[in-house]
Amino acid sequence: MIVPDLDDYYSLTEYVSRFSSKAEVNIALWLSQISTLSIIELWETSNGNSEFRKENVPFFLDKIENDELLDIDQVISALNITGIVRDGIQILASQSLYYDFVSYLTQKRINCR
Repeated sequence: MIVPDLDDYYSLTEYVSRFSSKAEVNIALWLSQISTLSIIELWETSNGNSEFRKENVPFFLDKIENDELLDIDQVISALNITGIVRDGIQILASQSLYYDFVSYLTQKRINCR
């Protein structure tokens, strides 16, 4: 498994906690978007994660289409994602995935207070 340099990652948990007491729920809601899975797949492929499990993406797309909230740790593990990682209670993301998360929060008006 590729181990990312966490110095280059930003905390989704810390960012959303400034606006909501339900950080993990907001992160899971973001992950539960078809567009988010698409950008994660693009990021993993573009950043050379040869261990990314693209074959598991349809499983999560089916869950999304059935309006199910995805489990953060299950997504990270099942897809072998390196662009999003858990470090203790923190969920960290690469810069581009972090910016996508911030955009999602802005669209949902969560960080507009």
